[in-house]
Amino acid sequence: MSPPRTCFLLFLTFGLFTCSTAPKVPEEVSEKRNKAVEYAEYGNRYYRQGLYSKALEMFSLSLAYCGSVDYEPGIVRSYNSLGKVYMALGKVQEAELNFNRAFGISQRLEDPVLSSQTLTNRGEVFLRRGEYDAALKVFTEALENENRLEDPDRAIIYHNLGSLYRRMNRRDTALGYLQKAVELNERSKRSEELASNYYMLASLFSEQKNYEEAEGNALLALKYDKKVENSLGIAKDYLALGIISRKSGSLESAFRYLEQSLFVYRSLVILNPILNLGEDVRQVIRYLVEVAELTGKTEEAAYYRGLLTGEKE
Repeated sequence: MSPPRTCFLLFLTFGLFTCSTAPKVPEEVSEKRNKAVEYAEYGNRYYRQGLYSKALEMFSLSLAYCGSVDYEPGIVRSYNSLGKVYMALGKVQEAELNFNRAFGISQRLEDPVLSSQTLTNRGEVFLRRGEYDAALKVFTEALENENRLEDPDRAIIYHNLGSLYRRMNRRDTALGYLQKAVELNERSKRSEELASNYYMLASLFSEQKNYEEAEGNALLALKYDKKVENSLGIAKDYLALGIISRKSGSLESAFRYLEQSLFVYRSLVILNPILNLGEDVRQVIRYLVEVAELTGKTEEAAYYRGLLTGEKE
């Protein structure tokens, strides 16, 4: 005897529900890698603003997301980013530790771009320490795959070579590398890197007592640092302009630039107490006392001397 037709229909209906296919899973899921990129972008933004404690937090989160899926290229970039923040904070040992971690992984990946980026960062550590031969060796090694690097990466290496040769008093060679860096960064529209290039050119021309060129390049550095809201860069640009104006005898301009530099520095200290800017601030104030005295600004000179001694705030 066959089962009732209604039961058979119910069985078919139940079967249709229980055997339905699950949603198709994409071949590759990038959710965590996308989060890593998002946090890295936040980190870069905070870094440009001089908010280094927040930048460290964001880059650490980026590293954690990359680590959770063992995404090694992202891990390399995260370690490099953390190292750059520690360099900005003056914590060279911590920076080197992160750069070395990045380098070890990049070598295993045999990725020439990541290797060059990490070598460049390691070279900056040597440069900071005054180990010029070691820095030159690393920067030269970073350029071995020059034809496989994008313009921004090559520009950073050229900039660092320019900085190195300037410190070695090989100013013509330094000028050539810095001009190459400017050309590449202008082509790539890299405002932050252009600010660094022009700042270094201003320092180079100032050392050569070419104050007109020095001021022009410092103003360009200021223009690009303002464009990307690089607070620490802005403070340093104003200080450089003050020093250049002091050297050229433009004392009123020097005083104005130095006051602007001090204002930005003190604003940065309020926003980010972790920054060790005490000596930078004192340097600006010492220049202000000197220029105020030279221009007969006795009240201003007394006020800034009070800041140095802690009698005023």
